[in-house]
Parts: sequence; C-alpha cells; structure tokens
Amino acid sequence: MKKSYAVIFFSILLIIVGIVSIVFGILMLTGYQEYGATGESASFGADFYTYVNRNAARSASNTYYIFKTLSKGFGYCLLIAGASLMIFGCLKLASKPQTIVINNCETNSVVQETRKKDDLPEL
Repeated sequence: MKKSYAVIFFSILLIIVGIVSIVFGILMLTGYQEYGATGESASFGADFYTYVNRNAARSASNTYYIFKTLSKGFGYCLLIAGASLMIFGCLKLASKPQTIVINNCETNSVVQETRKKDDLPEL
C-alpha cells in the first residue's frame, strides 16, 4: 500500500526544517552574528568619573559575555532540535505499513490487511 501524500509531505517538511535548524545552530555557534563588544575603562582626573567609567565598562563586558553564552546555548538547542526533526522525518519516510495475515480456519483462506498500528486489534 502506498503512503499518503500528506505523510510524505510532512516527512519532507520535517527534514527541511531540521536542515534549516542545523544551519542556524551552526551559525550561532560559530559567532556569525557579532553584536556588542567588551568595554574598556579609562582614567580621568577625578576619581568619580574613573569609577563610573570602569563600572560601565564592566557592565558592558558582562552583557556581552551573557549574550555569547546564550547564543551558544541556543545554537546547541537548534542543532539538537534539527537533528531530531531530521531523524523523525527520515524514519517516517522509511517506515512501512504493517501487513497482518489473518487465517480463516472455516473457509481455509488467507486474507492480508494493511492497517496502522493504532487500528490493530487487542489480543
């Protein structure tokens, strides 16, 4: 029995979304998008301005490193999600419908039926 077009379309769509997700994950891990920079402190004649500038530079650096950490984490999540979607799509395309052989003892005939796993009778 042939697979329905919806199953084939859904499986191919999952594979394509998985590939796109993996590409974006790799881009995030390689630092393709560089936003921000680390702050540098400067010294001034008055201590107040020197301290304010140093703290602002540290805040900028901390924000930059937080962004880098989140970017790496999200990149790994995209890689894992993409790989999972691709594997699921490939398995869905490769799966065969289950054929059940029913022996009828009264008429001595063999009937083959193709059913989904959900439609199987309970034993």
